[in-house]
Formats: sequence, structure tokens, C-alpha cells
Amino acid sequence: MHPAGPVVVARSTRNLPDQQLRSTLAASGMERYQIAAAAPSRKRPARDAIEALDERHHSRMRIEPSEPQRRSRNLGRVLTYPEHEFGRQLRNQRYAQQQVLSGNAKDADFPELAIRMARENVLAQRNGYGQALVFLRPDYAGDNLHFLDLYLQKLQVRNIPPARANDVREAVELAAHYLVDTDWCRGAPAASYVHFANKLSKHADSEICRLALRSIATELLRRARCTG
Repeated sequence: MHPAGPVVVARSTRNLPDQQLRSTLAASGMERYQIAAAAPSRKRPARDAIEALDERHHSRMRIEPSEPQRRSRNLGRVLTYPEHEFGRQLRNQRYAQQQVLSGNAKDADFPELAIRMARENVLAQRNGYGQALVFLRPDYAGDNLHFLDLYLQKLQVRNIPPARANDVREAVELAAHYLVDTDWCRGAPAASYVHFANKLSKHADSEICRLALRSIATELLRRARCTG
């Protein structure tokens, strides 16, 4: 163990000119401790993908959890919202999008229309992430998963144009994030989970989609144990 003296002397010499500081440290036999003792390291500790997102969630980026059991804390806050902050405009957009998903639009309009739904809404324009699904709402788990299932169905309604492949993937992953990073689907009927998982399984090459599928499987197994 190094004696306590080097740290005390080095701290007391912070305001000395460089040459005088080096001379003082050399005289004390502590020159080799100058960098460590005189100033803290500027090197930042390593961060994983989720922690990086939590620091810069206002920049739009693809989000891939580094560990399957972890959520993105900030993404959950970005995707959800207090109902009262958006009022009538949000309610009108939600109703309109629910009607679109329920069949008030031609299949030929998709997947392009579904992509625009995620981007062209009041929440996406204000949340700093640039995307949101306003047809969802808090505390309506069964309805939320039902509409997420319809959303994936519209994204897959016909062959995806190559120019739109990345946009469709991004929209599918957004839907998966709602299941993983929010509680808005928790407690939905088992059949709704199964329907959603069947469509999500077509995108199992995506890490967030695999995480959503794992979450669904865990939830259904938990229910089976409880009823068994």
C-alpha cells in the first residue's frame, strides 16, 4: 500500500506552475504519481447501449437492448404520455387511427400509411424520438394489444417494397418496444398475446422482437403455472 503522503502533497501543489510542480514532486519521490494524484481521470466508464440511450434519447436511433432482460428506461418514458397534456388533438388522432386499423382504409394504402401513422402525430412531433403510436392509450391492455396486432397485420398486408423495408422494420420494432418498454399491454387476454406473437415471429431476426417474444412466452407460462 502506498503511503498517504503522496496524495496530500500532490493535492497541495495543484496551483503551482508546471515546472515548480514537477520539481516538488521529484524532491518528494512522487513524480510517478503526478497524473493520478493531481487530477482525476477524464476517461469515462464504459456504457452499454441502454445507458447510452438514457443519456441521449432525444436523438433518433435504432434501439437494440444489450441484455435480453433489460428495458430502456427512457424509451418507456418517451413512448408513454400523460393523457391531459395533449387533450383533444391526441384523442382525435387516436380515434382516427383506430378507425384506420379497424378497416376504414384500403389495403393498397399499406404499409406506407402505417409508417406515416407512427411519425405524423402530435406525440411523435413532441417526444424527441420522432415516433409514437397514438392509437394506444394507458390502462387499456386488451385494446392496446388488439390494435398492435392490427398494426402489424397492416404492415404485412402485402409484399414490402424494397425501398420501404427498413421503414417497415422500424415500425415493427416500435410496436415491439411498446410491449417490452411499457406496461400498456400487461394483463391482456392470452389469445391477444398469441395473435401478436404469431405476427412478431416473422421478424425474429430483430433483437427487440425476440425480446418481445420472450416476454410473451414468460407471461403465458406464468399464467399457466398459476392456473395449473
